[in-house]
Amino acid sequence: MNNKNYSLRLVLIDRCLRKARGFTVIEMMDFINNYFEERGMNPVRSKQTIQNDMVQLENDYYTTIERLHVGQTVRYRYEDRSFSITSRDLTMEDFQRMDRLMRQFNYAGSHFLHPVAEAIERKYALKIVYGKFMDEKPHARIVYPYYLLPYHERWYMLAWNVPRQKLSVFGLDRIVSVERADGEPFREMEGNPADYFEDMVGVTRNEGDEPQEVRLRVAKEQLNYIQTRKIHQSQEIVGQDGDWAELRLRVIVNYELEQELLQYGEKVVVVSPSILRERMKERIGRAWGVYSVVRPQNT
Repeated sequence: MNNKNYSLRLVLIDRCLRKARGFTVIEMMDFINNYFEERGMNPVRSKQTIQNDMVQLENDYYTTIERLHVGQTVRYRYEDRSFSITSRDLTMEDFQRMDRLMRQFNYAGSHFLHPVAEAIERKYALKIVYGKFMDEKPHARIVYPYYLLPYHERWYMLAWNVPRQKLSVFGLDRIVSVERADGEPFREMEGNPADYFEDMVGVTRNEGDEPQEVRLRVAKEQLNYIQTRKIHQSQEIVGQDGDWAELRLRVIVNYELEQELLQYGEKVVVVSPSILRERMKERIGRAWGVYSVVRPQNT
């Protein structure tokens, strides 16, 4: 087993294995190496490393990885569709192990991993004092925690927000304090908590949001990069014309999707839906307005 970055690879492989469609070994390597590339880490160079990691994951976590044969292709996913190495089905020993492993990466909010994971595993409510970035003062609220997710070097908690009576995502780095809410009955979540994030980039989802077909025109010189570092796993090429290719995704239109697209500048053009086109135009326009005000004037 290649021990370097092993624990982080397991977390990333886990995210692949949770997907109902399954992942090939090559797709897992691409997913992991894209993540590593962003952080200046050495890539995985052998498919055998991923295959060995999956065998080790099965042994360490007493789970079974299903092999789906589609023609000549083999796709991998968890046989138990509700399983995850960060799910509520694990024992406290598993959670504590993951806590120790992930602290070395210093993700924001990692100091609250243990109390939140314990509440998920033992199914009890929490009282958290929480403040968003724009809040002047943090507020206390009762939540029923269901799931932990790492994204862009931060930890997030999916939970039932009792005051607002809806599912909410909380950044652990915005939590001021956590304590057990004794006497508060726990409300189970219907379905697999991981599915909440299946159809989106990032963690932002408003009530009623549904995935939409998104069409993008991508400059050919940018295409290979976007294909190896996919914007979303539903991404596919649907046409090519001269110096441009057209991609189709089925994804929720949210802030993180906009951020992902903005980084490519003029190399990626939104074709549809119109709401995403308008949001992108508005954000680019605001950015240009600020730039035109603050840029040095020629003398």
